Amino acid sequence: MSNKLLIERLLSDLRGDDEDKQRQAIYRLLELADPMTIPALLEALRDGQEEIRSVAAEALGVIGENDALHGLEFALLNDESDDVRVAAAKALGTIGDVTSVPALLQALKTPNTDVWHSAAESLWLMNEDVMPHVIVALTSRDHDTRRVALQAALWLTAEYDDDEVNDRDDYEWRDAWGWWN
Repeated sequence: MSNKLLIERLLSDLRGDDEDKQRQAIYRLLELADPMTIPALLEALRDGQEEIRSVAAEALGVIGENDALHGLEFALLNDESDDVRVAAAKALGTIGDVTSVPALLQALKTPNTDVWHSAAESLWLMNEDVMPHVIVALTSRDHDTRRVALQAALWLTAEYDDDEVNDRDDYEWRDAWGWWN
């Protein structure tokens, strides 16, 4: 079966009502990572099943196209499931487009540490390209935005490796680092 026919069948299964077929289709689409599946995967980000939304976010990150950014940002900031939000943050980091930095900074406001770390790691993956956005956020009138921008600046400028942080002799710095995490 050609890839195009396979994808069409999988997309049909994904849009169907059979949960088992949907689940199988979403995982198979993840394996294929074909840009032609982006519209269906964006639809799947709004599915009623958390697992479908989570794997759809993961697949969009693997595909790595900027066409998925808006849907992933929306999922990161609005999905009721922390697992979906984590998957969306990781996908945005994998894609690496700095236009997603404001959404990732907003995600740093979450009390959920898994979401926070995924957003912070995604920012870290983008490296110094995020700093202009962080600097703008540091001057925001909103206290929470300034706070997360400071967290991001510390996260991005400090040594990221936790083992290296633990090996340092500067205990005050390490203890402060633990406070931010």
